[in-house]
This record gives sequence, C-alpha cells and structure tokens, in this order.
Amino acid sequence: RSRTAWYQWLHLYVEGAPHWFNEGLAEYFGIAKMTRKQLHYGLVPEGYPSRLHNIRWALTGQIQAPMPLSRLLRADRETFMGPQAAINYATAWSFVHFMASSRDGRDLLRDYFRALQAGLGLEEAYTEVFGDVDMTALQARWKDYTLNLK
Repeated sequence: RSRTAWYQWLHLYVEGAPHWFNEGLAEYFGIAKMTRKQLHYGLVPEGYPSRLHNIRWALTGQIQAPMPLSRLLRADRETFMGPQAAINYATAWSFVHFMASSRDGRDLLRDYFRALQAGLGLEEAYTEVFGDVDMTALQARWKDYTLNLK
C-alpha cells in the first residue's frame, strides 16, 4: 500500500514526524491511481463515507468541529489520536490537499519538511514555518477550499 511506503520513506529522513504531517501526507499519497505510464496521487476519495465527507460534516456542524489549524499543527500524538482522531485525520488530509494545490502551499510543506529534517521539534518547526503566517486567513482559505473540493 502506498501509505506504508510513505511511512517508510518519511522515516528515512525524519524520525518522529508530527502526526498531522505524517498522516496527512500518507492519506494524500495513499489515494492514488497508477496507469502504465503515470502515477496520479492526491486524488479525492470516491467512496462513501470518506475523509472528505468527515471533514465537510465537521466544518458544517453536522459532527464535532475540527480543531483550529494552529492547534492541529502543534498537536502531539496523544492529542491527535484522542477522541477526535477521525476528524483530525480528515483535517490533516484536507489541509495537505489544500496546501499541495498551490505553489505557496507546496513551499510551506517543503519548508516544514526541511525544518523537521534539521531536527526542529513540533513547536519549533511550527514557529519556523507558520509563525509569520496569518493562520486565521489560512484557516478560512482551507475551509473554503475543502467545502468546494470535487
């Protein structure tokens, strides 16, 4: 499975990656389709219910709301895997999908990966990469993107 390959690859470069990053990217690369000529990854899940349904339900108040991105991106394992784990997985996947959809977002993901590679911890990597980002505006753009994702 491609998610397992992701975990193995990431572990070669970063030990103990934050759960949002590890699981969000594993889900992003895990929904893929391979043809003889190309690998298509970052696809939107087609089944029901899916991560997309979960996060949309959370964003529209049908189930418990997701934690703010500023908190999710600093969540330790216990918090991420707590009672809201399914929503956290959906949030992480949709946030990575959102970030991967733009050059600026991809740059932030790459910078975050490099911060982790440099040995920065959870809080330090967050501050280094997202410290100057308007998280309220980023949260609003992510929410709009996710609610309109097809």
